[in-house]
Amino acid sequence: MSSSLHNTKLEFDQKKNVFVTQLGEPDEEDYNVRKFPIVQESEWALVKDGTRTLQSTLLLQKQQEMVLVDQELEAKRRDFAVRMERCMNKQNELRLEQQKIKERVEKFDRFVRENEVKRQRALVKFQNERKQQGMRE
Repeated sequence: MSSSLHNTKLEFDQKKNVFVTQLGEPDEEDYNVRKFPIVQESEWALVKDGTRTLQSTLLLQKQQEMVLVDQELEAKRRDFAVRMERCMNKQNELRLEQQKIKERVEKFDRFVRENEVKRQRALVKFQNERKQQGMRE
């Protein structure tokens, strides 16, 4: 009996299952290989194209779209915050420049007034000296 157990052969489908990622040279046994199609579309494209899509699947699809839109919105908000920060910095720099210019103008005005006062004094002194020279002669 033991010899009959060893001599039994199992009958089953001899086709090989091959994964798409397996590498190998095609050989004459390839006609017995079950080939699986390569899907190139995203899962959402496959679901969208399906004719009998369930309501819950559509809900999941809309939730995925909402997540993507929320991520885009958050990215836009971060970009906006960065741009506003730059604008505020630029505005502060401009205020400082305006303050410096205002101080320079005030300093120049003071310089001009002081020179005008000195010129007036020198003119009066010159006129007084001329009068005194005219009286001496």
